[in-house]
This record gives sequence, structure tokens and C-alpha cells, in this order.
Amino acid sequence: MDGAVWASLGVFVGVCAAFGALSVRTALETSPDESADFEALLAAAEEPIVCCDDEGVIDYSNQAFQRLVGVDPRGDNIEHALSGLPELHTCVSEGGGTADLSSGDCYDVSVVDATETDRSLILFHEVTDAGDDHMSEEKKLDQFASLVSHDLRNPLDVAIGRTNAVSELNDDPGLEPHLESTQQALHRMQDIITGVLVVASQGDAVGDLSAVRLDDLAEECWEHVDTESATLDVETSAEIEANPEALLHVFENLFRNAIEHGGTDVHVRIGELSNGFFIEDDGPGIPDAERGRFREPGETGNDHGTGLGLAIVDNITGAHDWNLVVTESENGGARFEFSNVTVANDACAVTNCE
Repeated sequence: MDGAVWASLGVFVGVCAAFGALSVRTALETSPDESADFEALLAAAEEPIVCCDDEGVIDYSNQAFQRLVGVDPRGDNIEHALSGLPELHTCVSEGGGTADLSSGDCYDVSVVDATETDRSLILFHEVTDAGDDHMSEEKKLDQFASLVSHDLRNPLDVAIGRTNAVSELNDDPGLEPHLESTQQALHRMQDIITGVLVVASQGDAVGDLSAVRLDDLAEECWEHVDTESATLDVETSAEIEANPEALLHVFENLFRNAIEHGGTDVHVRIGELSNGFFIEDDGPGIPDAERGRFREPGETGNDHGTGLGLAIVDNITGAHDWNLVVTESENGGARFEFSNVTVANDACAVTNCE
């Protein structure tokens, strides 16, 4: 229901509960104009609402309630009107509660009695289903991402700017290592915020898919990363179905991971599998016992890492419905194999797929 309407009803119900007779008399027993205004308010509600007298006879119901029971029940008894929905009638007779219907629907039932006017106002609020729960979670993630982006990133940017200014003006050699350490910590916080935003905004949905050339994307991502003397070897020009922006985060995080753990001269290799692709390096690799743990947010084997890189990779992989296996490369480094990937050109673009 519309937020303003629900808020108005909430105020009305609260007043009924607190002042009973006065409120209901005002709403139901005063002038025709006031009664019409009250009924217009209830009619605008999208959730079922009904008014009954002390004998359970319905003297008003809105269209939502009429749709729920299938008829206009005015003048009928509430028990008879809800005969096809016994779970709801049980809640009404008990003064409220939650009813799980045989159809799979669920309602919270609220009954507000006003004894001096012998009237009851009954509200049926449909409980959020799984789809709405998912949307609610997405809304929470959006709010969280907004909080991180604005309420944390802005003061962090100010702190970085002020620290840089102090560093430029500083002429005390003794302060230099402290300023450098502070700057590193602030920039690491920036990286963490970026990683959290990626995870929060990605959620379980990957967005629109399109044909993405692995070699083009890899080379673009390589330019975004401080690779120093590291080298990249892309052995495929295959096109896969993916979200380009999400896949950028996968490649960039794996490239950074290779350099952080393998050193500035690490070699990164990308190639095809029969149903996907792999990214590997010749660094120290990830021990068997730690491969699952490294995919958890906050876990990192490097003091300078954020602990979010592989969690982001795992999150985006799952959103694409791909499978991810972390194993060892031929040179003992880390190897990430992505399978169940849809190939856009229906064929391997290299002579021998692994």
C-alpha cells in the first residue's frame, strides 16, 4: 500500500487502541462527510480491511478484502465471509496472529476493538514472500553501499588529502616514516571500501550479459593494475557470455593477487578450458588447506591485502552461475579455473583447449 496511506492507517489504529470509543465514534458515528472520508481512506488501502459490529456482522470492507474472499460481504457474518479461509478466521477469533494459508500465502491479522461503539477494525497484512525478501535484502545492500560510499569515503578522502599536505610541508625526517605508514593505511582503507562496494552492489545478480573477448578484457584490466615488471600471456581470443563490468573486477583482483603474492616479476597466463577458462601465475600458490579460507571476506595471506579480492571473485563467479576451482599451476603458482561458462562463438579460439 502507499506509504502515506499506510501511515495514516497506522495513526488511526494506534488512536483506536489508545482511545477506543472516542476514535471509533469519531470515525464511524459522526457526520456523513466524516464517515465518507474514513471509508475513502480505507478504500485506498491495498491490503484487506474490514469493520464488524459486536455480533461479527460486516458493515464495511474495502476492495482488497472483497478480492480476498471473492464477494462483497457487507451484511454478512465475518465467520461466514472467511469460511473459505479458516486460518484467517481462527486468527480473527483469537484477536489477531499470523495465518499460513493452504495456498502458501501468509497474513498477519490485527484486530482493534472499540468496546463503547461495539465495532472492530480488522486488518490483514500479507507477509513478505521470498521474492520480496530478496528485494528487501537488495535494498539493505544498496543502503549499506550508500553508507560506505558517502559517509565513510568522504571523510577518508579528506584525511588522505590532509596527510598528503602534511607530508609535503614536513621537514622533520623523524616524522616521515609515520606519515608514510599513515598514508599506506588510509589507501588500504580506500581499497577495502572499494571491495566492499563491489560485493554489496553485485549481490546475487550479475546484470546484463554480452559477448566478451577474453584477450581484450585481460589487456584492458592489465592496464588498470600496477603491474611493474610482471608479464601477461593471453593464449585465447575466445568470446564468452558475461557481464563485462563484473568480469573486470575478477581479472583485476586476480592480477593484483598474483602480484601481491608472487612479486613484481610474476608471470600471469590466461587460457581456455573445454567449458571455460583459467587464470594462473607462477607465484608461491595457495596451500591446499587455505584455498577455501582465502575465498572468505577478510582473509588474506598478505599484510598489505584487503582480504576481499578472492571473495569478490567468488561472488561474481557465483552470480554468473559458473564454477570456480582454486588449484595449482604447472609452475606451482595459483590457478583459478572457471567452468560452466557459455562460449559465445561456440568454439575454442586456440588450437588446443586444455
